[in-house]
Amino acid sequence: MKNGIKSYFSPEGLVRWKVNVQIQGFRLRKQNFFNKKEASAFLERMRLLIITGHYENFLEEEKKKKFNESKDISFERYARTLFDSKKCNDIRSTTHNRYMFALESNVFSLLKGKSLRSVSSKDLEAIKQGMLAKGSQRTSINSPISAVLYVLKRACEEGLIEERIKNPVKFVQANEKHLSNRR
Repeated sequence: MKNGIKSYFSPEGLVRWKVNVQIQGFRLRKQNFFNKKEASAFLERMRLLIITGHYENFLEEEKKKKFNESKDISFERYARTLFDSKKCNDIRSTTHNRYMFALESNVFSLLKGKSLRSVSSKDLEAIKQGMLAKGSQRTSINSPISAVLYVLKRACEEGLIEERIKNPVKFVQANEKHLSNRR
């Protein structure tokens, strides 16, 4: 193992390749490469990063990338775990039930597979338009939007998203004076 690359058998019985070498004080260990060429390319890239002094920056970027990928869960999954557990004890049980019903009936179908970080104010507008198309009253549209905003508020408090979105949905009711003047 002069070059730091060696073959081994994986638990499935397949031949895999691993890298185990020390370069200028940095220990490189990685395994599960499919072929020797892939392992050599990884080793050469790491050597260049170490020699040029950019290896620490590479490690920081990889750590940030792993953190972002591990924290990016779907909106539906997070909302279900939030409302199924005892985490939301800051709202009344009636509000809890109303939010869960609103999410089940109006939100989850529109936000299929969307991650927490990708939910935007356009999605709130889409919820409003979808409910209006179904014939819902304007007053009943507030509940699903409030539920989404509550879920995003809790995700922000837990550090899963950076900042919450603003509610763009406005329910401006026409003033009765304006209606009487039009008649």
